[in-house]
Amino acid sequence: MILVFVGAGGSAAVDPEQYPTTVEFFNRLPNDIKEDPLFSLVHDFLEIQKDEQPIDIEEILWTLDELRDYCKVSLNTETIAGWILEGNRINQLMVNASDLSNLLRGMRHLERTQIETLKHKINVLVYDFYATIPSDDMLSDWIELLQGLTEHELPVEIFTTNYDRVLETAIKVGKINVETGRRPDDVQPIQDMTIWDNPSRPLTKKRRRLTKLHGSVDWQRNQEGIIIRTGSALENEEHLILYPGYKGEPNEEPFFQFHEHLRAVVQQADAAIFIGYAFRDDYINTILSELPSEIPKFVINKDDALPDSPFLEGCKHLNDGLTKESVETCLRGLYINTSDSF
Repeated sequence: MILVFVGAGGSAAVDPEQYPTTVEFFNRLPNDIKEDPLFSLVHDFLEIQKDEQPIDIEEILWTLDELRDYCKVSLNTETIAGWILEGNRINQLMVNASDLSNLLRGMRHLERTQIETLKHKINVLVYDFYATIPSDDMLSDWIELLQGLTEHELPVEIFTTNYDRVLETAIKVGKINVETGRRPDDVQPIQDMTIWDNPSRPLTKKRRRLTKLHGSVDWQRNQEGIIIRTGSALENEEHLILYPGYKGEPNEEPFFQFHEHLRAVVQQADAAIFIGYAFRDDYINTILSELPSEIPKFVINKDDALPDSPFLEGCKHLNDGLTKESVETCLRGLYINTSDSF
C-alpha cells in the first residue's frame, strides 16, 4: 500500500496566492482582524503557549471556541459557578464584589458578540482563500503524480489536512480513479461515509481513496450526515469547516474515524510520500511514527532540512517543492523500491 500525505504546501504549490500556508495566511490578515483587541489577546496567549512556534489560524479559531465555552459555563445559572455569580449571591462570599456586575456584562458581550464577530471575519477570509476551485492548467503536476500512482498495483491511500478542493479537482480533471466519497444526488450531493466504515479491514489491490482529515470547505453537517454545498460563499455561517484545526486527538465523528483510518493505513504501508507537510501536528506525527522503518519514504517540500523524527530516517528529500521534476523522481524511485511488493 502507498500512503500519500498532503499538507498546506501541496496546495500552495498549485497557487500560493490563493492557497497560502499558515505563515503566509497570517501575513495577509487584514488590519480589521490584526487590530481587533480580542485577536491580539488570543494571539499573545498562543505565542506564550507555543514558545515561538508558528501559530495556525485554526488554533486561533479553536482558542476562541474555548473562550466562548468558558463564558457560557460562567453565565449558565444551571451550573454552580453561574448560579453563584448570578444576582447578589457572590456577595455572601466576597467582601468587595461591586465590580462583578460589570464583569458579568462584559463576559456576556464577549460571548454573544465579540467572539462570534471575530470568528465570522476569520471564516470569511478562510473561505475567500480556500473555497476557490483551481483552474485546470494549474493542476498538471498533481495530475501527473496521481496518474503515476494509479499505474501501481498497490492500493493508494491519500490523506490531507487541507480544506480546499485542489485534490478533488485534480482527480476529476485527470479522470483518475480515486474514491472521494462525493456522491451525486437528484436533490443534494452528499458525502458517502460508508467507504470508511471499517478502517482496519484489509485493503484490496487497485483501491484508491482520498481522506480529508480536517474536513472540507464545501461540507456541511445536517441531520442526514454530511452534505456537499455548491458555490463558494460563506452564507450566514452555515458554510462551516467541520473541524477547526485543533491539533490534538479528535473525539467527534467523522474525524475520529478518519484518524483511525490513517493509523490503520500507516501500519500497513509499503511506501510513504509526504507532500507539503510541515510535520508540526504532534498527534498526526505520533500516528506516523508507526510507519514500518524499512519502507521507502519520499518528502516533497521546500524546506532546507527535515525534522529530526525517527520515522523520517532514510527518506528521499526533494526540496524543490511539487514540480514536474520532483514528481518524476518520486515516481521513478517509488517504482524501483516497491516493485517487489507487486
